Parts: sequence; structure tokens; C-alpha cells
Amino acid sequence: MIEDDDERESNVAFRMPYDQVLAMWRDCMRAAYQPETLLARYEHQIESTYSKRLRLPNSPQRASWRNMRRALIMLSRIFWHVGVKGDYRSVFWRFALARLRRGQIEYLIATMLLAHHLIMFAREASAGRRDASNYNFKPTEELMAAE
Repeated sequence: MIEDDDERESNVAFRMPYDQVLAMWRDCMRAAYQPETLLARYEHQIESTYSKRLRLPNSPQRASWRNMRRALIMLSRIFWHVGVKGDYRSVFWRFALARLRRGQIEYLIATMLLAHHLIMFAREASAGRRDASNYNFKPTEELMAAE
């Protein structure tokens, strides 16, 4: 049985000291989810993998006014929250402008929604403001007050 289950961020019994493993995990997240690093990985993914995807024809359902409206709303929120208010906006704009020049708006929306979430999660977790494990979320008082 693992001691202090309520205080731990993992249910795994590590061979190394728990605090050391947790610190290593937080350092790993801090490095892996730096905006520059993460968006460089997405850039590689788009060039190497997405380019080999089957291109589906635009159906009336995919190209509907409703879907275009949703895409514009998502894009405007991304531009505002990340491109204007975000602290990594210069990295974002380099990535976003490359997508826009190539007409890859769908890739821009999909990757930035996920990238922003990962960047913010990693920052909170690596600073100890939330559990380092996404599967064991116990909100801290600080996070609860922010809502």
C-alpha cells in the first residue's frame, strides 16, 4: 500500500524517492511544453504527417455557414487570448502566419487549441499549483478561487 494516498499525485510505487520523481516529471513538463518547443513539434507534425493525410472533399455539411461561423469564432478567440493577450504571442504569430500563408486554418485552430491547453497545464503543474498528473486532478484552493 502506498502511504498518504490523498497527498500523492500518483498511485505508482516508484523505486526512486517519490519527491525526486515528481520533481523530475515537473521539470520534464516545463521543458517539453515551452511554447517554442511545442509549436516546433507541431510544425514538424504538420509538415511530415498531416501532409500525407487523405484529403476529403468538402461536403455541404463540412462547408456549412454554421461550421464557418464556429471556425471564425474559435479563430478570433485564439487570436485574442493567445495572439494579443498571451505571453508567448511572438512564437504564436510565427506559427500562425505560416499556417495562414499556406491556407492551413484547420491545422491552426486544431493545434493551437491543444497547444494552449498543454502549455497552461504544464505551467500550472510544474509550478505545483495543480497535480502533475492529468489523471489525478485535485483542485487546489488557489485554482478554486480563480474560478
